Amino acid sequence: MKTISQRITSPLIWNALLIPLAILLVFNIVLRLTWIRNARSDLKSTSLMLTTLVRESLIDQPLALNQLPAAALQELDTVRALVRTTSQASGVDILVISRDGRILFPNDAADGLPQTVSSRLARRVTADSPESQIQTLRTLFGVYFFTKDLLFERLPEHSPLIVCVAAYHPLRGILLTTNLILLTILAASSGFSIWVARRTAAKISNPLKQLAETAGQIGQGHFISVEPTTFSWEIHQLQVSLNDMASRLANINHLQKSFIQDTSHEFRTPLMVIQGYAEGLERGVLNDAAGTAAIIRQESQKLSKLVDSLLTLSRIENQAGQTSTTTLMLDNWLKDQAQRFQTLADRSDKKLVLAPGSAIQLNTNEAMLEIILGNLISNAIRYAVSQVSIAAQSNEQVVTITVSDDGPGITPQDLPRIFDRFYKGKNGQTGLGLAIARAAAEAIGGTLTARNRSSGGAEFKLELNHTTERC
Repeated sequence: MKTISQRITSPLIWNALLIPLAILLVFNIVLRLTWIRNARSDLKSTSLMLTTLVRESLIDQPLALNQLPAAALQELDTVRALVRTTSQASGVDILVISRDGRILFPNDAADGLPQTVSSRLARRVTADSPESQIQTLRTLFGVYFFTKDLLFERLPEHSPLIVCVAAYHPLRGILLTTNLILLTILAASSGFSIWVARRTAAKISNPLKQLAETAGQIGQGHFISVEPTTFSWEIHQLQVSLNDMASRLANINHLQKSFIQDTSHEFRTPLMVIQGYAEGLERGVLNDAAGTAAIIRQESQKLSKLVDSLLTLSRIENQAGQTSTTTLMLDNWLKDQAQRFQTLADRSDKKLVLAPGSAIQLNTNEAMLEIILGNLISNAIRYAVSQVSIAAQSNEQVVTITVSDDGPGITPQDLPRIFDRFYKGKNGQTGLGLAIARAAAEAIGGTLTARNRSSGGAEFKLELNHTTERC
């Protein structure tokens, strides 16, 4: 399996190499074709001019079919020198070849084309080939373009042939120099591209390697964090998310340990009481069996209530986000809840007041809402001096239910921790009621908050972020 660095650098390296090589290849092909076209064009115009010039210079010379007189050779040398110094005819040479294939001009074999090329050219031009047309000769020395014409038009059958030749191989030097320059540029640009690709890949892969190592450490229970980078927004967000996950897991781990410790403590006290009284009865130390049994029963009821609360809390957390909803007419439903707790309020000599409100249709989980309201109302009755108030209101998106009392309120040191598990304020029982209420609120997508009213007493506010309809 390839690494991210390999997957990033491989395409970039191939592009850095192949694209310049393709450009170099196209450049060479275009340059060669352009030079060939220009060479053929120059040869065509030059050969016509040279043939006319040579014929005019030899018009007064005596005719010789198998050799050329000294004066004719001198005239040809003059024309050839002129050809070599003329920019338009650059690279073009002149040969005079007899009908039997002998090279009559130039006399110096070392001056001009290689001997092998001249011999092959002599054989080609004496064969039946068209005159005044550009032809191609390919040899080991390069590619040559040539044309042939009669040296003496008045002796068409026996006249020597004047041959104009343009060599293609002079382009090799230009191409070699150009290719060396381009290859140098290619090597430099490829090296720079590879360096940039590797550096960029490293900036991406190194943080991901660090994230993988950190995730492994988190999986082993070491909730460490990484330093966020600014190279990439996506990697930065991933690092922030991983740090947030590590922080949440660390908090959950702490809560689990605290939960176990708190649960053990809450169970230990009634169990020790039960054990102590049971041992007293067993040893005959306690004579009031009925009173002892009543204490044991009370402590057992505490344990039972604590277990029920823990089971309720666990069930709520396991069902978070998966609760089914029903449609409630909230004003009628709150009346039913107030009626349900009226007996408890009467026993405590407290007044339970439901504020009038408009009809609100609410889609929510009724069981969860009943758990929340049950804990809030029972808590308010316990701490109220004379009255508990229940009210509901709604806007387009949020339904707000408040439960308030006229009691002493929540102390400043208790307010930040009022919803923590097993945290008991004054007159608290299991320390789980408000924790269960908040868990249920979060399970149905709502929020539960607490505050002290300016007029005195505590107020709990439940906000449900569900679409509501007014009837």
